[in-house]
Amino acid sequence: MAKSFDEIMAPYRANRSLESKEANEVFSAVYTISGSIIAARKIRKLTQVQLARLSGVQQGDISRIENGNLLPTTATLSKLLLALGARMSIELVDEKLIPNKPTVESIQDARSSLTSKTKNPRELLKKVSAR
Repeated sequence: MAKSFDEIMAPYRANRSLESKEANEVFSAVYTISGSIIAARKIRKLTQVQLARLSGVQQGDISRIENGNLLPTTATLSKLLLALGARMSIELVDEKLIPNKPTVESIQDARSSLTSKTKNPRELLKKVSAR
């Protein structure tokens, strides 16, 4: 019987570096946010222009967010959620339950990457992957 994709990828995932795992987390978060905004907008049958008018967020920024090229600030995300009549939840996980607990240095590096002048998630991925 043929192996599933997850079975084939298991050895590669097990041997990934901490940097690779961090990059995957950033990518996953960006993908989740952009996909959720697209889905909520389409369910409400809104165009990006209409959402821009309702939210006060520029249509170009909405496009960049939906394409994964811009990580929205909390303020921008709040405007979009309000205009969409949606809400977002964030789950914090107890550090004792996190496998491969990050080091103080990796947290500081990630924090400085996230607070850097660039808001482009792809640039953040490059920075995290380059470590």
